[in-house]
Amino acid sequence: MAADEPPKEVTSKVKSEPKEVTSEVKSEPQDEKVDIEIKAESNGSEGKQLKEDTTETKKFDKEDDYGYTKADFFTSEIFKIEIKNIPPHYGYGNWKKLFKNKLKVPAHKIQVIQNIKKVYVTFKNEEDRQKAIEGINGMIIKKCTLEAKVARPKKDAMAQKRGHHGDDNNDVEAKAPKIENPEETLKNTLIPWWNMDYEEQLKLKEKSVVDCLTDFHKHISNVRNIDREIFVWIMERKRNGNCLLCPVLPILPSPDVVEYRNKCSFTISKNLAGEVTVGNRLGKYRDQLCAVESPAALKHVPQPMKDVCKLLQDLVAISKYSVYNRHSHEGYWQEIVLRSNRENHMLALINFCRQDLSDEAVGEVKEELKKHFDGKLHTLLFSATKVRDRQSDDIPPSLIAGEGCIYEKLFDFNFRISPKAFFQCNTGAAEVLYRTIEEMANHNRDTATRDSSDDILLDICCGTGTIAICMSKSFNKVYGVDMCAPGIEDAKLNAKLNGVTNVEFRVGKAEDTIYGILKSLPPHANVVAVVDPPRNGLHPKVIAAIRGRQQIKSLVYVSCSITQTKANVNDLTRNASKKLNGPAFKPIKCRPVDLFPHTKHVEVVTLYERITTQPSVEEVKNANTEVEKPSTEEGVEKPSNGEVEKPSTGDAVEKPSTEEGVEKPSNGEVEKPSTGDAVEKPSTEEGVEKPSTEEGVGKPSNGEVEKPSTGDAVEKPSTEEGVEKPSTEGVEDKMEVD
Repeated sequence: MAADEPPKEVTSKVKSEPKEVTSEVKSEPQDEKVDIEIKAESNGSEGKQLKEDTTETKKFDKEDDYGYTKADFFTSEIFKIEIKNIPPHYGYGNWKKLFKNKLKVPAHKIQVIQNIKKVYVTFKNEEDRQKAIEGINGMIIKKCTLEAKVARPKKDAMAQKRGHHGDDNNDVEAKAPKIENPEETLKNTLIPWWNMDYEEQLKLKEKSVVDCLTDFHKHISNVRNIDREIFVWIMERKRNGNCLLCPVLPILPSPDVVEYRNKCSFTISKNLAGEVTVGNRLGKYRDQLCAVESPAALKHVPQPMKDVCKLLQDLVAISKYSVYNRHSHEGYWQEIVLRSNRENHMLALINFCRQDLSDEAVGEVKEELKKHFDGKLHTLLFSATKVRDRQSDDIPPSLIAGEGCIYEKLFDFNFRISPKAFFQCNTGAAEVLYRTIEEMANHNRDTATRDSSDDILLDICCGTGTIAICMSKSFNKVYGVDMCAPGIEDAKLNAKLNGVTNVEFRVGKAEDTIYGILKSLPPHANVVAVVDPPRNGLHPKVIAAIRGRQQIKSLVYVSCSITQTKANVNDLTRNASKKLNGPAFKPIKCRPVDLFPHTKHVEVVTLYERITTQPSVEEVKNANTEVEKPSTEEGVEKPSNGEVEKPSTGDAVEKPSTEEGVEKPSNGEVEKPSTGDAVEKPSTEEGVEKPSTEEGVGKPSNGEVEKPSTGDAVEKPSTEEGVEKPSTEGVEDKMEVD
């Protein structure tokens, strides 16, 4: 609408002739509200003054790579700085602490580029940017003097991909890949194994776990500072031809393989034909596949959820508010999150981008939803936020109908499920998973231990307390820890709902909360820890906290992506150091559990036990030499006839190494021993003594090499003992301690 033309609905209310109508437009920026006053006169009477407030959304030029910075939605790229001459090995975490703790300026985004020694930081306003520049300039970090200046925003990647030919009215871009069968594309994206027999899926998932543990075994075998008992464990498995980190028990299938999901998110957008659709995206934003397709063909989505999507789709299609466009950030309807239970009670959370709508307009949308879904949902919630606030947890959703939550039953316990609470997406398989966790936790726990008051379960990353409450009958006391405050509140409500009194939940960082809990327990307490972290595993500080508290005797690690836990496995099994105090953990066994049929994902439950006794020197030596026979560099080579080879006259005794062998005398030759003579056997019980340059076979007073006495036997390295036998202080070079 042009600024100098009155709106059609306003013009219709003016009774005078068009000639007599004058418009006075206040000169204001294009993105501000424009007041249009229309004055008219009729039959000599004083003209009636009509006023209308209209809001013009500032649309950016899609042909401009930087056009998005001029739009009325927020982007931190316009408050960006560049910092040069940054020190090496100074990463994201260091910069985040610098801005937060020292400069007292909250950074919005931080990108460290070490190869050019620069870091780019964005802020939420100009004041923070200027304050950061003033604080950074001239600062010295690790002998590097920093320089900061204003930086240009990034180019709009999507504008470049569009080739400057964007579509103003549709999420479907002109250069998006052509899709002939959207339904099949959607199935291949979300459930790529939809056309595979379920038994074959289980075999592939179990094989993927075996392959991953084989890779872990290979990786840990090459770690120099591995714990000694872990080394024995690894070498024994290698000697037996089983190159796995630990035994893999058979995979447990999901009780339900179709319509098993109890939580799904659906995007409100347009399909390839430009029609309003509530469903799932066909691909990724970076691939320009922003069109959505109906979930009707997805076998893992329950039918009641599909019905709700169709109901909402019918409403949005006739709504005066358009769907949200993820390229231009225009529009209103964004997505719907659905949760259900075994009784088919449905919870719906609808996300709506309010843009600049008034509270009255938002209220009308809520009333419209309430009438449309009357009696069809157990709980309906509505979240109306602006673009910049969409991911904020400070704006709770408003309740339109119902209790605001639903309830689900696991075993004999009932659990309250709020809109954003974590709960396993496959309820039937979750019971299988928790039963497996309990079996792992009860490994080597005798009856006397279970009846003891010091028998403790520590549930780390407890969420809403499902694991802690389900296992409360097996332990005397249970503690749950999580840094998500709403999740802990749900956990406390769930404990009260089920009458469980031996469970205590605490909110806070795991590394801090664990210390506070275990400090109050006696040193001899038997603590079993269960961790069910996010997909990328536990933070190293949490691993360090678990290692440092020796009351934790065993650990049950639940992973939904075992390939991403390699760093955690390495930290659990490596030798003690300054950062990792306390004895290491040894992997005992693991079992895959399928919670996600028709996908490649699988949960893996692994049992670790704390190392309490160190292996004997003999065990270490056997584990090390059973696999690799000593070469001529490691000791005296064993001839094929089983006897020690007699050195010929003038042959020098072979020097295994400067540290491991017998030092060569100054004259360069060793006197030929007579028949039956052999090198004197060391008196120590630890095998061939490791001589230094001063402790080797020295030169006698007469200047000649001392001849061994008759009858002394040459120590014969067997395939079990090798030559060098590590002392109790450490292991061989492969096991060198940091």
